[in-house]
Amino acid sequence: MTIASAAASNYEGMDALVAALGPRSITLVGFSGGGQFVNRYAAVSRTVLDRYVIINPSSYLWFGPERPGPIENCPGYNEWRYGLEGRVGDAGTGNAEEVRERYAGRSVRYLIGTADDDPRSSSLDRSCAAQAQGTNREDRARNYHAHLLSTFGAHLDQTQPLALVEGIGHDARGMLASDAGRAALRP
Repeated sequence: MTIASAAASNYEGMDALVAALGPRSITLVGFSGGGQFVNRYAAVSRTVLDRYVIINPSSYLWFGPERPGPIENCPGYNEWRYGLEGRVGDAGTGNAEEVRERYAGRSVRYLIGTADDDPRSSSLDRSCAAQAQGTNREDRARNYHAHLLSTFGAHLDQTQPLALVEGIGHDARGMLASDAGRAALRP
């Protein structure tokens, strides 16, 4: 398969890129929509990277049906992108339990700016499925991390910590220049 294959998913394209790089230490970093991609890629890809860094995404992939926000009148709240139901394509990535186990075994760093708390941000996912995760990016990050610890156990905080970056909003440069941002990139 080539990266340009029309039938390839974004995840398969990333797998091909990583394979083309050859054996080396790789940390995949994503900010905002890129953070959403990294979150989902870490779950579905069989390719193992050294670290995944997820910064200020608008939503997350949850591993169970519970949500802190309202789910009534939101029938798709737990479908793919927001949950594991109805996942299509990427058939070789395994069933939901395999995806859960794979994600729990990854080295992931979550960074969220405490000033990324505007529920009216133009780049914030305002779908009912995203709203069920929380009202803004900071709220969603805190809720998601609590979900992970509840789902996989408190020990997960050792390999998948959440770092709060005080006073930084939806600002990639500010997040990466912070002490937490630099620490997340260190091996």
